[in-house]
Amino acid sequence: MTGLKTIFRAFVLLALATVLVSWSGAPSNAQTLPKPGDAEQVETETKAQAEIDAESGSADPGASTGADEAPEQISLPERLLDASLPLQEFEWELLPLTEEELAELAGITGDALKFATQVVVAQKREIAGIDPASSTPGSLEQAKETMVQLVEDQAQDMRRYRLVVNALEAKGGDPELVAKLRAYQVALIADQARLADRTSILHHARKWLLSWDGGAKVLLYLGVLAGSLVALILLARIVRGWSNLMLKRAKVSRLLKAFLEHVFFWMTIIVGFLMVLATLGVDIGPLVALIGGASFIIAFAMQDTLSNFAAGLMIMIYQPFDEGDFVSVAGIAGEVRAVSVVATTIRTPDNQVIIIPNSRVWGDVITNVTGSPVRRVDLVFGIGYEEDLQKTQQVLEAVVQQHPDVLRKPAPMIRVSALRDSCVEFMVRPWVRVENYWDVYWDLTRDVKIAFDAEGISIPYPQRELTIRSSKQDPDIPGSTAPDAQG
Repeated sequence: MTGLKTIFRAFVLLALATVLVSWSGAPSNAQTLPKPGDAEQVETETKAQAEIDAESGSADPGASTGADEAPEQISLPERLLDASLPLQEFEWELLPLTEEELAELAGITGDALKFATQVVVAQKREIAGIDPASSTPGSLEQAKETMVQLVEDQAQDMRRYRLVVNALEAKGGDPELVAKLRAYQVALIADQARLADRTSILHHARKWLLSWDGGAKVLLYLGVLAGSLVALILLARIVRGWSNLMLKRAKVSRLLKAFLEHVFFWMTIIVGFLMVLATLGVDIGPLVALIGGASFIIAFAMQDTLSNFAAGLMIMIYQPFDEGDFVSVAGIAGEVRAVSVVATTIRTPDNQVIIIPNSRVWGDVITNVTGSPVRRVDLVFGIGYEEDLQKTQQVLEAVVQQHPDVLRKPAPMIRVSALRDSCVEFMVRPWVRVENYWDVYWDLTRDVKIAFDAEGISIPYPQRELTIRSSKQDPDIPGSTAPDAQG
């Protein structure tokens, strides 16, 4: 069952990681972006304005002030403006860019994305205006093929735009600007999905499954996650075995050792899995925040369980008992079979298995019968008042000394303990190892009875003497007085 639970938890982690990897690049805001102008037009207007400023500056050098100077033009590498540059190399070129350069490039890629979207919309209008009955044969299919290519070009511009926005956000770009840029991307994707026809959808699905940024990447991530999970489980088992050796050398209790081994096992898997997700580019910050928020809600809803958890930790830290000890807790006596962080399992002498919440165990008096390696057996024997006390003392000492499991140190104690109504009591208190307690108890009870019978020492029954007194004589009782006759 433990192996099945481990495999199930591993698959849950794998599914959660797959969802996180798939959504890691998805935008999350819903604001609108002002429509950007064409990139070439912006560049032409900028150059024209620079020439005008240069001419006006040469005509009247003192006319301009520092407040009227145009902002410095940001120059970008020409490779970034090349539409034929592969997407992987485009992503590499983004690494050295600053926040200002990325903001400028976001505007340029946004203009390119806008232009590509306008071309797609124009092609949609053209397809909608084609009448299959009156048009040239094959013109509709050719128009749809052209549409597919245009949509692919738009998707390529969308990928570049997304990479630039992600890089801008990672390098501390203005949050409002990043939100607007992402919102523009979300709006385009949503509208395109809503207006797409079946041919476009099938084409995009096929391209996504075969492209490196789509299905192939997800498949690779799944393979990496699955392989990493298997490797982490093997590593966690190695860590658990190593911790077992270290804890044995530290001589900690079996309860604490089992708990710490469990903690080390799962901490290795969780921390290693988060490192794998971070390596794959998944932002684990929101995941950690989600776990923190969920922990608060769960803690509020499971107060009783958490009290058991806290009590379980206290039991493991202070170690009032260990597995295999015979204890009496919460009114139940038995052998401790197991202790988890929420409950303690006890097996009674008649083989009942009882599970007690740790809060009741820790909140009650705990009696550990086998907590010490040596115990004292307390026995009481009664003899008649007419028996020889010295002889009885010698018989009891001989019986106790003959038993092989009675310890010589501490020495047994045999004394007259009480004078009862019908007997003289001897207390017999030998010391034994805890595992021999009941054997010695039962053996001495039998051997003392046999020795008393052999030596003629009686064990009296309870006796009482009754004396009856009467003021009138009964003819049937000697010395009594007959009642007076009534005339």
